[in-house]
Amino acid sequence: MELVMQRVEKYTAVLEDAVAEKTKELLTEQRRADTLLREMLPSSIVDKLRNKVIIEPEYFEAVTISFSDLPGFVTWVVTGTPYDVIALLNSIYSIFDEEISSHTLVQKIETIGDCYMVASGVPVPVGTEHAAAVCRLAKALQSAFSRSKLPEKGLSLRVGIHSDHCAASVIGSKVPRYCL
Repeated sequence: MELVMQRVEKYTAVLEDAVAEKTKELLTEQRRADTLLREMLPSSIVDKLRNKVIIEPEYFEAVTISFSDLPGFVTWVVTGTPYDVIALLNSIYSIFDEEISSHTLVQKIETIGDCYMVASGVPVPVGTEHAAAVCRLAKALQSAFSRSKLPEKGLSLRVGIHSDHCAASVIGSKVPRYCL
């Protein structure tokens, strides 16, 4: 009986170690998934989704939105391969994503082709700072773009900025997007 008890205790210790290791792996993967989700959606929206709160459309009184695009991109695309186009967009958006990470009042909303859209004042209102925050980012994007090798390809960066009210919400459930 004592031998059986020793085996059970040993087996229990092995199982406890295995469970602890799997729990550690699960927590690491959950953090990785959470980080990725917070890159795709605003943090406050992720928190609501995690708490199973239905995301209703919200009205925001004071928002500034900026669209950046590349005049001449369509002409450049005609001469490039699909691989070249994807590589170019990835290099541009990687530069922009790095730059926006230090502008806490501005949220990347989405990219569509050569258009990079950001906003301030959504989903968390920032008082009267929304326009200034977007303008600071626009100057930083222009500067980062100028330092890159992209102007050598005949490309330039155009930035448009608009302040007004808007509505915003998460659209879709398969590949949810925070849309304004």
